[in-house]
Amino acid sequence: MSPADIAHRTPLDGPLADLLVRYRPILARFFQRRIRSESDIDDLIQEVFARLVRRGDLAQITQVEGYIFQVAASHPCASS
Repeated sequence: MSPADIAHRTPLDGPLADLLVRYRPILARFFQRRIRSESDIDDLIQEVFARLVRRGDLAQITQVEGYIFQVAASHPCASS
């Protein structure tokens, strides 16, 4: 499934959907190098973006890319 397909199938809109399209493939590679189960990668990416949603106002994050990868790296599965 392409990032554009994902963006059309998600309830996200605006800047968050743009971030999903941009960072989903990058995060997939990030998690592929760190975990064994390929089937968990989409769930892990979803958790990263769920945390962004819970965080709220994205405009308050000065380094969005750094924040995304800090969230991804802090996931327990990423350190396995």
